Amino acid sequence: MISLLCAASNVYLQAVRDAFIIFTLPLVLAGSLFLIVANPPIPALATLLEPYKNAILVPFNLSFGLMALFLAFGVAYSLAQYRRTEPVQPGILAMVLFLIAIVNLFTKPSATVAGTIFSLVMFGVFSVSERITHRNRGAAHVEMDQFNVAAQEDLSPQCVGVRPGNILVPVSNFHALYHLQAVLDRVKPERRDVVVLHIRLLRRSASGSSELEAEQLFGSVEQFLFTRALSLAEKRGKTIRLAVVAANDMWSGILNAAVKLESNTIVLGRSGKVTVAEQAREIGLAWEQIPDPRPQFNLEIFAPGGQREFFLLGPHAPNLTSNEVRLIHRLWLRFSDLVAPNELHHHDIVHFALDEVLNELKEGKEADVVARLKNHVERNKAAHDKPS
Repeated sequence: MISLLCAASNVYLQAVRDAFIIFTLPLVLAGSLFLIVANPPIPALATLLEPYKNAILVPFNLSFGLMALFLAFGVAYSLAQYRRTEPVQPGILAMVLFLIAIVNLFTKPSATVAGTIFSLVMFGVFSVSERITHRNRGAAHVEMDQFNVAAQEDLSPQCVGVRPGNILVPVSNFHALYHLQAVLDRVKPERRDVVVLHIRLLRRSASGSSELEAEQLFGSVEQFLFTRALSLAEKRGKTIRLAVVAANDMWSGILNAAVKLESNTIVLGRSGKVTVAEQAREIGLAWEQIPDPRPQFNLEIFAPGGQREFFLLGPHAPNLTSNEVRLIHRLWLRFSDLVAPNELHHHDIVHFALDEVLNELKEGKEADVVARLKNHVERNKAAHDKPS
């Protein structure tokens, strides 16, 4: 099993896999459609199409004939993306070399054999040299070095290379990075840093341990995510830092990373399973579970269309509406003369009301308080939803 996992995370095998899926599979599907049309299962229809069979099979033969050429381009293209270099030029070069090799194969067999042996020898020399360099450097993963990934126990602003007050952007879906795009469109790198974080969810073992080796922590999923994230940043001329941590719970993993990185803002994409309010409530409850002292965080949740909801994690001043401010002021006007000569402030009105609620709870009137509170919330919601 370990050997299979290592093979699956090999960047060269991943490049071949991506090339088959992205470049050759569409050709196979398109050519197969014409093959089905040329050989219909209905005898009468097959007889009708028999004179045109060769013409119908032209796209089939063309697509399958070009498959090797597309594969040569696709492997080089995918490998260049993994290496974070411009992919089109290596793809074109691979196609040209493939065509030259085909020509040599049919015109100069001995030269082809000698060239193949030379290529294999050089490949072996470079592979051994790479392994020796890898061992001497003590790197955990050759590809991971390129991404500056920090393991959770080493996570800190200094390790990742960011300043306190940074923006933390958790990512999990290769096709849903719209919240990262929104951050990159507005951020000014000279003022704030951006950290792109991926949480590797774990199943806690019987011993309670959840640590992973670097090679286990950073695999093909993280490579896809981070390659895409870097591409988005480079297109906008922005810089980002990358980190991946292991955790048994997504929200606690995000919050613990934010604490260690001394982040100021957490930016999420909208969940497809729960509402934005429920999503904010879940991460708010997770915030209550992190150890003291718990820092406050700005929480932003983006929808695919660009709409943003803003929340504050931790104790904070409520965002009072104008009606609520006027109500406090009216109560202050009413009671300020009645409590004279004592001086009454607006915050005294709020504090007194909160104390009264606490006293009712202590007196065992929680059910009555909850019923009145629910009625109040429903009335406000109805008034808010009522068309003007």
